[in-house]
Amino acid sequence: MRRRFSYGMFLFLLLGALQLQGQKLSRPVADTNLVLPPAWAFGMLYGGYTNQQETVERIRQIQQHQYPVDAYWIDSWFWSYADKGIGPHKYLDFVGDTVSYPDRKAMWSFMQQNNIKGGFWIWDCILEKGNEQAFNDFKDRGFFRNVYVNKNSWHNKGTSTAMFQEKSDHPGTLCGEIDFNSPAAVAYFKQKMKSFFDEGADFIKLDRTSDINTCKAIFELSQEFGKETKGRGFILSHTGGMENETYKRYPTKWTDDTRSDWNIESPLVKFNDWVPYVALKENMAMYTDPQKQTSQIPFLTNDLGGFDMGKTSKPEEELYIRWMEFSVFNAITEVFSQPENPTSNLPWMYSARADSLFRFYSHWRMQLFPYLYSAAHQRRIAGTPVIGRTPGYIYQYLFGENMLVAPVFEKGAVVRSVYFPEGKWVDYWTGKIINGGAEYKTIAPVAERFRCL
Repeated sequence: MRRRFSYGMFLFLLLGALQLQGQKLSRPVADTNLVLPPAWAFGMLYGGYTNQQETVERIRQIQQHQYPVDAYWIDSWFWSYADKGIGPHKYLDFVGDTVSYPDRKAMWSFMQQNNIKGGFWIWDCILEKGNEQAFNDFKDRGFFRNVYVNKNSWHNKGTSTAMFQEKSDHPGTLCGEIDFNSPAAVAYFKQKMKSFFDEGADFIKLDRTSDINTCKAIFELSQEFGKETKGRGFILSHTGGMENETYKRYPTKWTDDTRSDWNIESPLVKFNDWVPYVALKENMAMYTDPQKQTSQIPFLTNDLGGFDMGKTSKPEEELYIRWMEFSVFNAITEVFSQPENPTSNLPWMYSARADSLFRFYSHWRMQLFPYLYSAAHQRRIAGTPVIGRTPGYIYQYLFGENMLVAPVFEKGAVVRSVYFPEGKWVDYWTGKIINGGAEYKTIAPVAERFRCL
């Protein structure tokens, strides 16, 4: 059965003792700051810009394609779907879009009946225009840490993701940034947000900020009011906010708005300047390069396939497959893209081949759940990372303590070198025993099984 699929990434299992380039084994050190995401978060997560009907339909499509689905969040259009999140009206009014989501309780209930955790997008401020009641309420209570004229067009009478947007003057809207350093402001904010969880929502994607106290308040919403977390809590927040170790108490972080391209050194697609200079290759380095602070994040995820597709009509299939082969071997795996992407980074929208491969790899991830969840616990108990580095080799990594992963990250590549740390390794696909402490060439065509040379 497996011969039908493309095994285009390199995976090896450790048989003997692991020693990374002569490093001595240290005594286990518990990370008491670390909070583990709930068990379901280690499955397959999806997000989209879908209204109520589309949300239900998309989940059914995911199920019909026989992919695992453990969570689904609705991104920023949750507040104002009809105008595609243009704003500033509804951002934030603490009511949400009751037209495009006429029965949110039924929508969340549908997810719960299918063992799917439901979430939605939020940010940390209130724009005055169109939200005067909420704005003045927080302003009069002294619950803003800052009020300024916001000339950014994001959800401020501009486009929601600015895919083709050129720089232009904006008349500005008063923006109040909620003071999450104030216990009174946090308590009131929670009160205003509780009704969404009473309807059945369970977690939040926090955009715009990675401030620790803001992450704390949003995490506590899920922890205290979420119907399915049972006290565990879960959020998605930007990288950053890592100025002290307490950020680890509020998992999880994602690698921001990546580019659907192979690398930034020789781009194949044009992007707007606002999109971070991170494509597939750079995204991998965010996990494995010790010079990058993001490599220290215990539970880091990324938008599988890349967030911004750039100035093209559709991202390429080969890139999507290679990105998928990387993302499914992350601590947390999620599928998401900007709304302009016609595929929504859903594999069946790319090709039958991508559909088959995604089905195989996503189910394989679920079979690895005991191993992955144990590795997550070991991260807290002994300080061993879920994504471990092999010094001197940035574009390969240890997934847990016993699996070596080396994804392909170059367009058209069918050969790459893999360094094996000291120990005995077994090729997962062929069963071949490989002695560590050396570098080997391997081949991995997109459409064929690979082998060691």
